[in-house]
Amino acid sequence: MRHAPISWARYMQENRNMRFEEAFEGWNQGRLTQAEAALSLGQCERSFRRHIERYEANGLGGLLDRRLSQISKRRVSEREVDQVVQLYKSGALDRVFQELQQAQVVRIKIEAVSLDSTIVKVHPDGTGALKKTARNPSESLVAAGPPRFIWLP
Repeated sequence: MRHAPISWARYMQENRNMRFEEAFEGWNQGRLTQAEAALSLGQCERSFRRHIERYEANGLGGLLDRRLSQISKRRVSEREVDQVVQLYKSGALDRVFQELQQAQVVRIKIEAVSLDSTIVKVHPDGTGALKKTARNPSESLVAAGPPRFIWLP
């Protein structure tokens, strides 16, 4: 039987819930003080008391991190992502940079374009994204060669 992969945030939430239940049980049975239970969770006593209130009022649902269910305010819409990908594929961005350079508004040279991780998450096929390569930490910057971009004054 295969299970769906669990996200890191979901894993951390479940881990926090299990740890809280253990600390709460220890405190409830008198084995731990509130200070000890809070310390085992890596939080202050006041936070532990707030968690107790939420747990007693709403069960484990009261402990859920409400931020996880909210959509990021910085999230880019699918329509905007599609527009940028189309502009990139059509060469329009190259033409814009050429015009800006000819007008001497911008003086940069682009040798490689890479889309950020947000694009890759929205478009799992990685449209236009360069693959990350493993980097040897002991590798010196000189051995890595010249930078792939040039800043012009």
